[in-house]
Amino acid sequence: MKNMNFFELLEKEKDHQNLHKQSSHFGTEDIKKKDDRHNKKNIEFFDKISFSHFKELKNGEDYFNYDEDTECCSNFISKKELKNIIYNLPTYKESDFIKLSRLGSCAYGQVYKVKNKDTNNIYALKEINKIKLIKENKLYQIFIEKEIFKVCLHPNIVKCYGFYENESTFSFIEEYCPFGDLSTFLNENKQKLTIPEIQYIIAQIIIVLEYLSTKNIVHRDIKPENFLIADNFNLKLINFGNSHFLDKIFDIETNRFIDKNIKSKSRVSIEQNLEYIEEEHQTISNDSPYQIFQNKISDLFKYLIQPFSDSEAEINNNLKDHKFIGTVEYLAPEVINSNEIGYYSDMWSAICILFLCFAYNSPFNDKTDYLIFQNISNIKIKNEYLKLVPDDALDLIKNFFKVDPLERIGYKSLKDFDFDKIKAHRFFMIKDTNLSLNQIRQNLMNKNNYFLNSLLEKKINYKNTYEENKKEKNETILRSGSLKRQIKYIYYEKQKVILYDTPRIDLILPYKSIKEKINLSRECYAELIKSNKFKLYTPERTYFFMCKERYNISPWVISINNAIEEYC
Repeated sequence: MKNMNFFELLEKEKDHQNLHKQSSHFGTEDIKKKDDRHNKKNIEFFDKISFSHFKELKNGEDYFNYDEDTECCSNFISKKELKNIIYNLPTYKESDFIKLSRLGSCAYGQVYKVKNKDTNNIYALKEINKIKLIKENKLYQIFIEKEIFKVCLHPNIVKCYGFYENESTFSFIEEYCPFGDLSTFLNENKQKLTIPEIQYIIAQIIIVLEYLSTKNIVHRDIKPENFLIADNFNLKLINFGNSHFLDKIFDIETNRFIDKNIKSKSRVSIEQNLEYIEEEHQTISNDSPYQIFQNKISDLFKYLIQPFSDSEAEINNNLKDHKFIGTVEYLAPEVINSNEIGYYSDMWSAICILFLCFAYNSPFNDKTDYLIFQNISNIKIKNEYLKLVPDDALDLIKNFFKVDPLERIGYKSLKDFDFDKIKAHRFFMIKDTNLSLNQIRQNLMNKNNYFLNSLLEKKINYKNTYEENKKEKNETILRSGSLKRQIKYIYYEKQKVILYDTPRIDLILPYKSIKEKINLSRECYAELIKSNKFKLYTPERTYFFMCKERYNISPWVISINNAIEEYC
């Protein structure tokens, strides 16, 4: 194994090769069982939705004056569009899955751990808020992510098994990765990672970027938070909504991807729209609102490459108003300066992660976004960070951190990057002839608190479930439903409420599976306050519950008092 490169070791490792043997990108047998039945039903469901009604409202002033509790809003995907995508990504119903817990949030919604009712298999559900996307005119992100899931199959990309849609949300059913994300892992393991472990982490990132380049895709938001950890510390790239196809243009008029080489008179691409706008405004005076806006944007980018000045506060405010695609600390100079991006832009972010693994800080981190942009534009890295990076890694970092992409190691052209030059760098050379990938993976998993906690949680859950079932196996549910419970003064939180004949009341948070028990006795009683509100007295405290005004909550009061009378 002398002088072997780490990537060569990955190629030879049988475990790594086995990861590529996947029969289908869009799921396993259990998730496909009901495809045909659901596809037919979903098409019938969308037949009933008025897409033209949505298009009329889309530009109306009152469209976004909505109530967050509104149970119905127009669906933005037409029946025709559904039929086109249904054969690429299986469709399901919301009722096919049970939400178990909330895993976190994404830019436009929430992520949940869900269970398939038929198979009991666990998945991650990425639930996207349609109304928020409509507000910010970013519906295209749904189609981009769907397109990427359709064309990409790789062990380092999270799998998508299908989707479902209701009146207010669009949900992707994705692979569940139980062991957290790379960002959390790196924060927990500062000064604990060995060079082979870091080589393994960065090698996986480079491999997935190389694969995306074969599909002409630039991710545009490579960062530790967007890599989930699966079994054997296999990293999974997520969040493709901001991705970019170098060979395609997304047509916002038709919600379709168009080859850049195709010129069609019947449809206007984004590129053509921009050319048309530019021609239209060539004759506009410098005093026009449009030109004033353009001048402000130009001035903003000029400030980015100027030395520090007294106007930092003003420029900082301008930066907040300007929308960059990506995360500030990992942006490449060409992104900041609005120049053409390529695979080298994603590689810049990967090299930032390499630096982070050693220095425990992103290379250009600073107090404000303005200072971070200044650091990136001038390749300014603090010496205290540089001292923590070993020579081999530092050589790779310095050879890539160049403002001009042409000077970076591996650069060939906008649409061509030599990943082999990065992979052949001496940082990835193996010095330990007894190196074992299995041992590296095991060491990384042993350093992952999510993994260790999951092992402990399984033992605790098994014990608690056994004892609880043994104790409560003869219980009968008298009433159950969702009510809002008062938490702090006027703040109410929606909870699942279950009344048993023990008698006992269980309060369960829908997204956290946290159970609180209220043991009822003769000293307890429920009292109606309003038609939709009641209070429950117990020796320890008083609980307040309510529901929507149009509902009558008195059956709950009757059931609780009857349970106390009969079973206490």
